Amino acid sequence: MAPVLAWDGVTAVVPATKKAPAKTILSSATGVVRAGAGGGLCAVLGPSGSGKTTLLTILAGHEPPASGRLTLDGAPYDARTAARVGFVPQVDQLFSTLTVLETLEFAQEMRNGATQAKQLCHDVLAQVGLERVADQRVGDPASLRRRGLSGGERKRLSVALELVHRPPALVLDEPTSGLDSAAALSLCSCLKKLAADQVVVASLHQPSAAAFRQFDVLTLLGAGGTTLYFGPRDGALAHFEKAGLAVPPYTNPAEHYLDFAAHQKLASLDPLAKDVAADARALCAAAAKAPAARGGGEAGAPAAARRSLLTQFSLLLGRARAHNARNPAFLHAMMGRTLTLALVVASLYCNVDASQKGAQDRLGAMYFILTCQVMASSGSIRTFIAERDIVGHEVRGGLYDLRAYYVARSLAESLVQLGFALLFGVLCYGAIGLAPTAAQLAVFLATLSLVTLGAESWVVMIGAAMPDDRSAGVVSPVGLSLFLASGGFFVNTNSVPALFRLLNHANLFVYGFGALAVNEFSGLALHCDASELVGPPPLPPPQRAIARLVGVRWPDPRCPVERGEQVLATMALDGLTPAQNLAALGAIIVAYRLLGFLALRRRFRPRGW
Repeated sequence: MAPVLAWDGVTAVVPATKKAPAKTILSSATGVVRAGAGGGLCAVLGPSGSGKTTLLTILAGHEPPASGRLTLDGAPYDARTAARVGFVPQVDQLFSTLTVLETLEFAQEMRNGATQAKQLCHDVLAQVGLERVADQRVGDPASLRRRGLSGGERKRLSVALELVHRPPALVLDEPTSGLDSAAALSLCSCLKKLAADQVVVASLHQPSAAAFRQFDVLTLLGAGGTTLYFGPRDGALAHFEKAGLAVPPYTNPAEHYLDFAAHQKLASLDPLAKDVAADARALCAAAAKAPAARGGGEAGAPAAARRSLLTQFSLLLGRARAHNARNPAFLHAMMGRTLTLALVVASLYCNVDASQKGAQDRLGAMYFILTCQVMASSGSIRTFIAERDIVGHEVRGGLYDLRAYYVARSLAESLVQLGFALLFGVLCYGAIGLAPTAAQLAVFLATLSLVTLGAESWVVMIGAAMPDDRSAGVVSPVGLSLFLASGGFFVNTNSVPALFRLLNHANLFVYGFGALAVNEFSGLALHCDASELVGPPPLPPPQRAIARLVGVRWPDPRCPVERGEQVLATMALDGLTPAQNLAALGAIIVAYRLLGFLALRRRFRPRGW
């Protein structure tokens, strides 16, 4: 049975706000498209603001209409029915570092399993004409060094990704935008072939005459989302001629339709529009009854079952690791940063001793190391933001669960950050000459690792919550700067105002610096020079003898700070043990990660049917 997609009386409204009243952006749109030669490829035309993208978003199942009815093979839209519709957005959502075949294999394995995955992928590539570039990386059109696929090839790859799960209906939002006329015609010819077996609905922006001729059915939307025409493409010529809007000679019909839809008063079209709407509703009613008349069919068949969370996690982790490994510039920059800052630390704090000045140097070195790691982890903010649109498209399309992606991407990024954090920690520890025992080195590295993960969790949370990378880049440093200022080095934690004391419960610097300080200064004996001694001056020998005879013990001069515990008490760093500080850091990481996940889930959550 040929798939049938129908929509009847579909209306979309932007809700009223304090500053603006409610606005109708799509009004009683009606149509029906049946797959098959000569009728399965539908073009949606209309000027800017006519509701084309809104209609396609509703047909793709990503948003419910304010009113109206949609059916796929006679089954009313619900979450399962909508999941069977493929959707290709206007902006291609592809990973630049993967090859064409790898991109398709990932989608195939995620949806259908690995059985015959490679052969099925080659079949789909042949279907869209991409066999020649199967092993070429997708690339980034904004990068001169990694251009990769052409615009038309990228668009056909986006179509291929949706064909993997063999959807009965495929919806495309302006697939020819940004393509030259030859590439646009090639893509439309490809869609024409696909329409023999599935419904294909695509919006077009100023198509060429040759590209427009590939389509079988036309939906023309006017201002306010009204439907000016729905029916066979060739029938539009006679339809608008009745209203005195015949296509002038040597004029592209699509351009003519768009021109009068955008600029002319269309009162003359109202009677014709009513007839079109009535005809379209009759077709919708027939389409809704057809499956039942034939004994059912595939109407309402559930989408393919999702892979298990563990399988999704494994596939997503593999993709994330491949993406990281194929970004050598980032890894080289991380290595350069690590070695450069380790050299700076070695230059400033090399072989500190246990003197009074050495105590200050130890504290400064540890706080500087923490600051370097926190600021270095800020690079992760771009990772999640750069992938956010791609992930949103894949999650809304039912490719995988957001939980699997979040854990896999977090782990892949954390492994990179941890590797460089441990290298930086070992180099700095040896250069400074901190506590020599293996247990203290282990605590130092564990603290540095948790602070690194905590800082990364912070920027991921901010990146997930903020609308774009610019706002995230402003908010994240402000928060980290507040943490840095009140972390216990620049100001005693007992002296900070009440608000900062509250914020310090989630402050990485407080617990990281506390763990490092207690680990380093517990049991440390400090010495001083003669010029640093404090106490009464020494007595001359005669007076010392007299004092001894009368039983008076004259105090000897002493160092201002003799034990590391005195340093900890003075700086209010002795409240928690290293283990307690590490546990607090772990709790902060979990809290930041959870908040980041909730922010992403809120962003990607579709409105329910």
